[in-house]
Amino acid sequence: AVHYVPSSEFVRRTYVEFFRQLPSDVRVYVVCERREHADEFSRLTGRKVTAVPVGKPITTWARDRFVACEDGTLIAPSEPHLGPVERKNDSLAPFALAIVTDGRSRQAPFRFDGGDFCAAGGRLFVTSAWTARNPEYPAEVLIRRAEEFFDQPVTYLPEAPNHHIGMVAVPVGENRFLVGDVRWGRRLCPEGIAPDEQEVTAKLFDAVATSLEKAGYQVERIPVLPTETDFAWITYTNAILENRTVYMPTFGFPALDEAAGAVYRRLGFTVRPVNVSATYTYGGTLHCLVHVLRREP
Repeated sequence: AVHYVPSSEFVRRTYVEFFRQLPSDVRVYVVCERREHADEFSRLTGRKVTAVPVGKPITTWARDRFVACEDGTLIAPSEPHLGPVERKNDSLAPFALAIVTDGRSRQAPFRFDGGDFCAAGGRLFVTSAWTARNPEYPAEVLIRRAEEFFDQPVTYLPEAPNHHIGMVAVPVGENRFLVGDVRWGRRLCPEGIAPDEQEVTAKLFDAVATSLEKAGYQVERIPVLPTETDFAWITYTNAILENRTVYMPTFGFPALDEAAGAVYRRLGFTVRPVNVSATYTYGGTLHCLVHVLRREP
């Protein structure tokens, strides 16, 4: 599922490159203010889509307002987004999608963005960025509530950058994670980009890698380059993986893009690049724009 907003031109190239590479049998749901917006998206991408009009203005950030469980149930946070009205209206998406897909929707007893959760091997992974959204609960209480609600064990990464976990790390199968390496990214920093030079930033990514290793996972590193602009990260973990294919964000910086692609290829992935150069400065990339609702056998 995606959110389509005709005025958000900064995501158009990303949509076109991703959806024109996606297999034709994948069903695409377009959450939009009006049905004609979905028709426009269909013409733009050349895809047949199912319109999910909500009747109110929304944003492009399809991932933030819910998570999708393996059985197709869509889970919404306990409260709407605190931002502008369009961000609040994004909260309509999971309930509208549940109706169109004949699925279920539920509301969690805590706040979250969809990107705060990562699932792998029957387990959820969360970081301190999620617990910070719920300061009224001690971390151990919040984790227990999440385990009870989702009926899954939760691995908590207590030291992490203050951003969605998908911007920091991604599971790549075989008990393995990729985690961003800030120092590697800095070495490949292109001219004209102002990197975040704080050593604490690099150490927080390292802390995620260390926590995952202590939890029994193999960890590989991949370049990442946070910039001086808050949340504007050149990151390659915010990808969409399907079997051994990765739809990998690219930024138009050859040294970084090629180094990241080489990591995925070494792990046995076919890399399909998707340009997000006009998107990342808004605080998110590919997986922030595309929400996988269900994978079918």
